[in-house]
Amino acid sequence: STDTPSNQPKRKYRRHPKSDKHAPIKPPSAYIMFSNNARAQLRDQNMSFATIAKFVGDQWKNLSHEEKQSYERTAMQAKDEYISALERY
Repeated sequence: STDTPSNQPKRKYRRHPKSDKHAPIKPPSAYIMFSNNARAQLRDQNMSFATIAKFVGDQWKNLSHEEKQSYERTAMQAKDEYISALERY
């Protein structure tokens, strides 16, 4: 007896419940905020996604402590606003 892919039972995937459209949107992290700003500056250059991702990652690693703290403060403020909006929701 040979088992061909058509004879094997299909794998059943569990469906995730659909998210509520009216719920508050989760805020981005400090790195995501930084990468969005960096990508906006690099948008005009003709670079591949992988090259941009590597470049942005290196920039984040070499970012000064003060600049990184400013992104983290902004992210924490956004997270606090999200939590308060979620409690109101």
